[in-house]
Amino acid sequence: MTVRDSLRNKNIPALILQSVLMLGAATFFTLMLVYSYQGWFTRYMADDYCNAVLFSENFTDGLYQRYMTGFGGNRYSNIWLVGISEFFGIKSIPVLPVFHIMLWVVGLILMMSGVKKLVKAEWSFAMTSFLGLSIAFFTLIQAPNLYQTVYWRSSMSTHFAPVVYGTLLLAFLLNQSYKAATQSISISSIVIAFISAFIVGGFSEPADAVQVTILILAIAAVWRWGSNPSKKRILTLLGWTLGAAILSLTVMVISPANSQRLGDDPPGLMLLIHDAFYFSYIFITKTLRELPLPNALSIFVPAFLMWIYGQINNLEVSAAQKRNLWFVVIAIPLIAYLLIVASFSQAFMGRDILCRACSFMHA
Repeated sequence: MTVRDSLRNKNIPALILQSVLMLGAATFFTLMLVYSYQGWFTRYMADDYCNAVLFSENFTDGLYQRYMTGFGGNRYSNIWLVGISEFFGIKSIPVLPVFHIMLWVVGLILMMSGVKKLVKAEWSFAMTSFLGLSIAFFTLIQAPNLYQTVYWRSSMSTHFAPVVYGTLLLAFLLNQSYKAATQSISISSIVIAFISAFIVGGFSEPADAVQVTILILAIAAVWRWGSNPSKKRILTLLGWTLGAAILSLTVMVISPANSQRLGDDPPGLMLLIHDAFYFSYIFITKTLRELPLPNALSIFVPAFLMWIYGQINNLEVSAAQKRNLWFVVIAIPLIAYLLIVASFSQAFMGRDILCRACSFMHA
């Protein structure tokens, strides 16, 4: 319900809620501008100089050398992003974090818009914007080593860029899934999803592991709860997208650069799995202890807003809907834990779990 609808219907509680949402969205947007402004002071550092020399003469040769021999070179998308930015010279360094932070904000708002359509909610654009912007803010305020993760180009292209473009891909998939209820998914949409997933996966192994995990869970959910004719259409779209993610992993596996990143014999596969789950658990508990307030607010603020929204609009919830709601409440932490485990395929001891696991395939 918009502010105009609230005034027309003289719904004062709804008007207050809309005002709070708009004020909150404006506040979070201002804070995102502050984060973006901080990125304006980024300069060349460490690996940025190496990349500048690598791409100074021939762009194609630079990409080839990085993929074949460079440290981290099996990650082809971050090479592409760094190489493209070198076209614009030193001035591109402070622009990249600003551009990606604001692009991520747009992606989160589009993603929440897709969620709104799928659950058939009627909340306003103010609610959609508030939810998207709040996710961005609480993520950045809790991110460890923000300079390395978001602002430093050589690291941002591996860690933050896949989050940005992955969010845009997720928003696209949600929008296409909504359309699938009334129309067929076009070949062009499948091609866009396939290429996008291949690019997102190529930023880093953990990004691709998270992407694969999300797609498998989405396919399982649609297979279990989807309804015809949209079920088959969505499964086709997600299946092709998952295929691109697996292809992305394959490209990184076969990179000759992997041999330079595996300095010793790999541990047992079961140990790798154990460590991924164990260190994810340690990460979660440590984060909850050290950042209790941001964690609590990021969980309870959206939940409270949804409850207020239901109370104001007198939404009736059936017994079946209540059961489904409790299922979602229980499932979200479990899914979040699995995604963190997937992201911990990144090195926790100076090695990449997936890269080390890949050595089993070469043994």
